Amino acid sequence: MGILVFIIIWYCLFGKSSPKFYRFFHSGIHGIFSILRGCGTIIGVMFIIALLSTNSTLIASGFFIGIILLIISGANKNKDKKKIYQTNERNVNADDYKLPDAVKKRIKIIKDFDKKYELNLNEDQIQRIAEASYYSPSWKREIYDMTKSYHIANEWFAQGNNWLRAYLRAFTVMEISSDFEMQKQIVEDTFKEILLDIRPRDYMTVDACIKAINKKYFTLLDEPTFMILVRFMQKRGYTVVLPSGAKKMKIEDVDLKNLERLYDQMDVEKVKASSTDDYYIHTKEDDERNMTPGF
Repeated sequence: MGILVFIIIWYCLFGKSSPKFYRFFHSGIHGIFSILRGCGTIIGVMFIIALLSTNSTLIASGFFIGIILLIISGANKNKDKKKIYQTNERNVNADDYKLPDAVKKRIKIIKDFDKKYELNLNEDQIQRIAEASYYSPSWKREIYDMTKSYHIANEWFAQGNNWLRAYLRAFTVMEISSDFEMQKQIVEDTFKEILLDIRPRDYMTVDACIKAINKKYFTLLDEPTFMILVRFMQKRGYTVVLPSGAKKMKIEDVDLKNLERLYDQMDVEKVKASSTDDYYIHTKEDDERNMTPGF
């Protein structure tokens, strides 16, 4: 018995720091617990301690230890169940999205979410999304995420199909398709039309470009939704050149000659820019050659 106590104390002080002994010790413990599960935890512990000593006090303490191990074993099982549950939450399938069976209840979920985050969906669009959720896993996921609570709309963008959510949030006039792949095409074509008209690279800043788009197309774009849609277009194979910003210049640090030289250089750059712009005029010809236009 003294040897057993010595091994336990030595392990607690020094054995844990040795990787080889740690693996050996834990494989042995795992084997002991396998035996205990086979013959019952309490009886197994009593049997092992009875082999070490015939002292009745030790046998009684073995019974007590067995109860403690039984409680610990139950707690570990609960932890394992919790880990499995959390893993399933991260890898949830479309069939696991729990939604009401009734169409009216799904419509109510969409309406409440639309009202809270001002998505500007009309009755026909809401009805179409609700009906599509019965056969489209992607639309079902969208309604499922609408049942959750978010602090701000940007938190909603961080999950799922952010390109669709940016489109629903930023466009006051939109087109909704029950087919999710068609919906991707709608978003692509809509934003492509805007970028052909208002190119980000023609503006000094992203904010200036966003203001120009909002003013002409009555959209509600902000920097997060704009950048989400830009990244979406880039993934779809388009080249979107963002504003690089203007370098600030202090007038007192530049003399008149340098200013004159600077203006001459700007005139030359304008001529070059106008010649390169001719390349982007023929966007339809580019599309016919399966080339994506630059914006």
